[in-house]
Order: sequence, then structure tokens, then C-alpha cells
Amino acid sequence: MWYYLIWVDNMKIAQAIKMMNYLASVKKASREELANLLETNVRNITEYRKELINAGYDIGYLRGIGGGYFLDGDNILPNPRLKESEKKKKGKGNRGVRIVF
Repeated sequence: MWYYLIWVDNMKIAQAIKMMNYLASVKKASREELANLLETNVRNITEYRKELINAGYDIGYLRGIGGGYFLDGDNILPNPRLKESEKKKKGKGNRGVRIVF
């Protein structure tokens, strides 16, 4: 039974990545368009979007006629969501750190 759960999770990840790649190639896509492309139902598209947002990707949504999902930003790489304390640490640089190759 556990192997079925792993397979389902892997399918979910693969579908979310396909969705993201498609959104990177078009300006905007409706949930129905994405569901047809991924051969799934519209409800799953909403779940894939939530998973991608949790992973750090900026996926916007416009409601109404002409609306749909779109990648919000220029790159396809995730946008790290840092806390204020992490931003302050990052801004200090890496003084005192020596990298040896």
C-alpha cells in the first residue's frame, strides 16, 4: 500500500512540474486548459498551484473572462521566501568564511 502512495506523490510532482513548464511557455492558461493538457480534473489544478506556491514559485491567478493562471515573475526558478531575520543575516555577507577548492 505504501508504494501506491509514493507513486501518487510522484505523479502529483510530475504534473505540477508539467503545469509550471507550460505556464512558462504561455502568458496565461485557464484551469480547464491546464486540466485538459494534464489529463486531470480542474480541482487537481488548484492543488498543483498550491503545492507550487508552497515550494516557492510565484503563480498568479486572474478571475473572470480572459483570466487564468500565469507565472508571476521573470524566471522559472523558485523565489526564496526569507524571514526578516534571514534577510538581515544575508545582507551581512559572508565575512570570515573561507572557501577552499
